[in-house]
Amino acid sequence: MASTAVDKFLQAIENAAIPGCDAWSVDATLDATVPNWRMHKAGADAIRDEYSRWFADLAHFDELNRYFRDRCEAERARTVQSLFGSFVIGTRFAEEQVAAAPLPTHRFDPCVIRLAAPVDKYQTVAFDRNRYSVPRPFAFQMVTVKGYVDQVVIVARGEVIARHARSPRPDTLVLDPLHYLATLGRKPGALDHAPVYRDWKLPACFDELRAELEKHHGAVAGARRFVKVLQLLVDHPMARVRQAIEACRHEQLLSAEAVIQRTHTLAACEMQPRRSVPWTIELSTMPQVHVPLPDLSCFNHLLDNSASGDDVGDEGFVAAAVETACDRPVTTFFT
Repeated sequence: MASTAVDKFLQAIENAAIPGCDAWSVDATLDATVPNWRMHKAGADAIRDEYSRWFADLAHFDELNRYFRDRCEAERARTVQSLFGSFVIGTRFAEEQVAAAPLPTHRFDPCVIRLAAPVDKYQTVAFDRNRYSVPRPFAFQMVTVKGYVDQVVIVARGEVIARHARSPRPDTLVLDPLHYLATLGRKPGALDHAPVYRDWKLPACFDELRAELEKHHGAVAGARRFVKVLQLLVDHPMARVRQAIEACRHEQLLSAEAVIQRTHTLAACEMQPRRSVPWTIELSTMPQVHVPLPDLSCFNHLLDNSASGDDVGDEGFVAAAVETACDRPVTTFFT
């Protein structure tokens, strides 16, 4: 899950890396106001410079915290005039604490929630003057959109179905190519014409595989086979599919079927260590069987019979040979 701007800022404080922190957008504004004091900074660079001065000297930061606390304590004793008469802020705060609900047990989710947002036929849902894509099975359905500072999360049926970086520009289409792979199987021509695929940045081995497939099968048939490889990304991570492509190209296995089979094999190998423990337990519980070594001295009586003479009677040696037309070994019986 991507970290929020607050998480990035706190991490920059811990690592003493505020000058390189990218928690704020270019047009961000910092406006802090307390009684008799106000701070206003516009722009990411100005905010970084201000915070860098704060945290460069911890003594200065502690002094600032003490100033904030003293001002808040003084504010509690201030008398406020209202339509119902004057009151002391500290007294009113104590009264509100008695009637206030307890703090929630779960962590506060810092986002704007839009319930029952409709998904159109293009698999997109609107939020904050932009549209964000969802997988094909959720077209024409109602979803919940959660807008964070830096990302948009789309939820349906109690599960997260899409996650996008939040666009700061209005009237923008934010599309995930993986959401349209099912449609691409029926319309492979969109691979070169639809912006969602034309601007898709894939590892170099993908483009090389497509060129080889189109060289062997033609432009249309090669593109269809390449789409089958891309559809693996729905269920497998990019690193696994890339590894399968590179292995097949190294072994001169230039086919979509080979890449698909290799990807499934890699997935099975990654799951194998998890199944090794029950298999080891099963082997340890199997009964132990001891097989003694053969005694070759039993064949010495054949040497004794052959030493008595060259002629052997029928009663001393009977041989029966069975040989088939398929060159099977000869079976011989001795009595």
